Amino acid sequence: MPRLTSLSLFGNFELQEPLSIPTLERLDVQTDDPITCLNGGPLDVETVQNIFRSSFENLREFCADLEVYESDVEYMLPQEFLDGKNLPNLKGLEVVGNFRSGEQSRLQNSVLLRDGYVKANIRDMIERQ
Repeated sequence: MPRLTSLSLFGNFELQEPLSIPTLERLDVQTDDPITCLNGGPLDVETVQNIFRSSFENLREFCADLEVYESDVEYMLPQEFLDGKNLPNLKGLEVVGNFRSGEQSRLQNSVLLRDGYVKANIRDMIERQ
C-alpha cells in the first residue's frame, strides 16, 4: 500500500468495504467534480457507511460533501464513526449532505465531538423529516 497522506475522491464511486490507510492525514470526499461541478448522482448508502467506518489512525482533516440537489437519498452515520475509535487523531471535520432526522444531533452529542478536540462544521447537514 502506498504511503498516502492526502486523498481526494470526487464524483460517484463505489466502496464495497471500509478502508484502512494508516498514513492518511487528510480525506476529502465530494460528489461534485471540482472542475465541472457535475456529479454522477448520490453515493449509495453502503458506500457512505463504508467511508465513515474506515480506519484512518492518523487522519486529522476529514471533509465529506455528499450533497446532491434534488436527491431523495438519506444517510446515517455509523456508530463506529460516532465513537471516534477509527479516527483517534481527527482535528477537523466537515459533513454536508442529506441525512435522516436526528443524525446531526447524534453527531453533536457523540464521543467523537464531546471533548471538543475536533473542530466540526456540520451546519450544512440537511435532515429529512
